[in-house]
Amino acid sequence: MRKTVLIWECNETFGTEFLELFVHDANIYVDSTVIRIDGNRPYKVNDSLVLGQDWKVKQLDLEIQNLKKSLHLLSDGKGRWFNEKGRKFIH
Repeated sequence: MRKTVLIWECNETFGTEFLELFVHDANIYVDSTVIRIDGNRPYKVNDSLVLGQDWKVKQLDLEIQNLKKSLHLLSDGKGRWFNEKGRKFIH
């Protein structure tokens, strides 16, 4: 299993991301934490992605911790998204 770690810093406002990318078998896994201040409001966003070898997203998990909001979506790789109950997600 290969692992890559990336860290970036936003120059426009305070913000940074710590991202880990793993390649294992037929999938690419991305785990990331973003910390940002927008105006006077801080945000901490955790996200996880599962991608195929073609870089098409299979699964997305997103959580904005201080807002207590989260999103879990699955994809068929053809632009169609579904929630955790298998219902089509309309965007």
